[in-house]
Amino acid sequence: RKISRQELISGLREAANILGHSPSRPEFNELDDVPSANAVVNEFGSWNGGKKAAGLDTVGAGGALSVNESYFKELDTPEKAYWIGFLYGDGCVFQREKGSARVSLGLKHEDEKHVRKFKSAIDSKHAISKSDSLVGISIQHAEFSEAVAKHGLTTEKTYSDSLPTLEHDDLRAAFVRGLFDADGHSGVNHRFNITGSN
Repeated sequence: RKISRQELISGLREAANILGHSPSRPEFNELDDVPSANAVVNEFGSWNGGKKAAGLDTVGAGGALSVNESYFKELDTPEKAYWIGFLYGDGCVFQREKGSARVSLGLKHEDEKHVRKFKSAIDSKHAISKSDSLVGISIQHAEFSEAVAKHGLTTEKTYSDSLPTLEHDDLRAAFVRGLFDADGHSGVNHRFNITGSN
């Protein structure tokens, strides 16, 4: 049977949700239980046309995705310490069996502005993905991911007792502020709470 436009849009959004970013055509074809990429192109006239209909970001053809790979090599500014803290709360480093590791950040739709601030801070050209419940960005880049993981933010961060080494109080304060923005809240009697397993 012919696959409807809505089914194609749902398939694209589901792929973005699984991958953590707006899918490329090869990535989409590797997934199970989604329509074919050809069906998307036939219905919408192009791959980017389908992604636009699904509310996903697009990347120009042939454009290499870039990021400031050295951004996290040294945590020497409060801004960098803040973003590492935020990633400890709402991000992850995922290492696949094949291919480069990736750093992913996913937030609720109302926090899309924060995802865009992170993207700007690291000079990323990667697409921002949107699903029914989340908006996020996924950076698949070996050097960038390695720099992040060096600060203790690994695939197993939830169960790790490692934290980044920060030399000054302004860096430690910025890290805690990022962690609080991701996983913290103000409780009764003005209590300062951060919830997490680490």
